[in-house]
Amino acid sequence: MPYSKPLTGLSADFAWWLLLPALFLIPFSMAACSLLFSLLLAMLVISVLRGESLAPLPPFTTWLVAFAALTLVSTAFSLAPEVSLLDNRELLVFLLIPVFQKVINTRRRLRLSLATVLISGTLSAAVGIFNALRGGISLEHRLHGLTSHWMTWSGLLMMAFVFFAVWITQHHDPPLIRRGFILGALLLILAAILFSLTRSMWVGIAVSLGIYSVLRRPRVLLALIPLLLAAWFLLPPSVANRVRSMVDPADPTNRDRIHMVYTGWKIFLDHPITGSGPNTINDLYPRYRHPDAIQNNPHLHNNFLQILAERGLPAALAMFGFFVSLLVSLFQLWRRGSGQARRTAAAALFVATAFLVSGLFEYNWGDAEIQFLFLFFISLPFVSIMNAADSPSTSAKETP
Repeated sequence: MPYSKPLTGLSADFAWWLLLPALFLIPFSMAACSLLFSLLLAMLVISVLRGESLAPLPPFTTWLVAFAALTLVSTAFSLAPEVSLLDNRELLVFLLIPVFQKVINTRRRLRLSLATVLISGTLSAAVGIFNALRGGISLEHRLHGLTSHWMTWSGLLMMAFVFFAVWITQHHDPPLIRRGFILGALLLILAAILFSLTRSMWVGIAVSLGIYSVLRRPRVLLALIPLLLAAWFLLPPSVANRVRSMVDPADPTNRDRIHMVYTGWKIFLDHPITGSGPNTINDLYPRYRHPDAIQNNPHLHNNFLQILAERGLPAALAMFGFFVSLLVSLFQLWRRGSGQARRTAAAALFVATAFLVSGLFEYNWGDAEIQFLFLFFISLPFVSIMNAADSPSTSAKETP
């Protein structure tokens, strides 16, 4: 893969110093983070207009382009065109993929960006744990750190936890201090995820890391069984009760998830090709809701069901194609790559797996903060510096 031509002049350093705080602020300030990412997108457009080249985009971006085009078609036939058109701003987030490829073009920038995300996630987890110690853990007062919602907070922590848990097991010789810091951060983040009482993130972590263990070292699962049994008796009662509720068919939220499938399917049958329009489910839900549903919902708590209902079958197939292409590309990089490229591809692969699994129970695709971090992680294995990250010819001055 050829190198991305770096931004020239003052814009090179300026873009980098916009990216670092933007990554750090994802779990702390959506407004500041969005502003910084908007500036980066503007710089990308300017660089293209000036004739600067972009790196070859990852193969899965073709499906994202198709998804964006089909979303615009859905908007044209939306039941509420103004609402849907305003919601289309979310499509601009896909432009962050070439931004990451453009700006993260040295080993030093790659490692600093990862360190920034880990430190940010650790501090965010610490804020949540502090609130738990002060106010307790309950469904009535869900922990959400400094984000607007507990799903957002726990989703960000889930991706950071999975990425660095896989990354450190792929990295056999990091310095002892760095390894100790990462392990300590992972323990803190895991505790925060447990205290969040967010079951979809627990399932995402369990499935993704379970598959990783089976593919890499199946015996690890056997070693984890006694540890998990011991941990069960140490869980706070509120967390243990929440775990039990996952397999309780009488749990009201479990039953409501089934009612959401009923509602989403009815909307889809009425609008199979273009859907009802982006961001229209909130208004349509009362009209289509199941008679036994306990409440109206702003979305359907499932990525594919949500897209199927509001944007139609073609857009849902484009999203499915995106995930298939993403997982296949990352798996191939993991199996065929080496060094830094292999480690990063493995970590990104299981972040994508966790995102996909948790998205079966939550509409995380529509969460801007989640998408920012998700696109960052899945872009890293495709930045051009990966080809030279372990090459002897790489400049020593790029090594932190």
